[in-house]
Amino acid sequence: MAQAHYAPFSFEPPEGWQDRAILAFVAPPQPGESTVPNVVLAREPRREGDTLHTHVQRQLLALANELDELDMLESEECVVGGRRALRTRCMWRGHDGAVDQTVVHVEPEEGERTVMSLTCTSSMASSSAVWPVFDRLLASLQPMARPPAMTVATPVPPSAPREVGAEPGAPMFPMPGVRAKR
Repeated sequence: MAQAHYAPFSFEPPEGWQDRAILAFVAPPQPGESTVPNVVLAREPRREGDTLHTHVQRQLLALANELDELDMLESEECVVGGRRALRTRCMWRGHDGAVDQTVVHVEPEEGERTVMSLTCTSSMASSSAVWPVFDRLLASLQPMARPPAMTVATPVPPSAPREVGAEPGAPMFPMPGVRAKR
């Protein structure tokens, strides 16, 4: 599979807001499968002074408070994309049966507090087929360096037309039967 880069756009986020970007991939559903295998990549802010271990412990305690019959199966240190990481595997009871979940938390760059987490979730029945897929994803993961500062575009005032030739007050997208307020 070709390496994928997910940065098809840029924008100026509101000042003071945290980047908690989430990217999810879902396997094609199989007949009779209640928990479709999926991988979620997310960014989690780490508390000031927390180590990677402390951050992971907080996340696991929060998970244990939310899930029925959470059972920690294994935990180990590993390396992902050249960075130190912690891999934790657990099982819990979902609405449709036993769920197998592996979470890998990747240490941020020095001076950064945002941890990257990769979570692979599947039913216990399909987990042995999903593990090799998740392992390939982990092996191919290359954390990107923080991009350079963005160039700020000039905002368009709300009263300005959104596209060339558009009438003031006209909807951005044609909506038959809907009139713009005048």
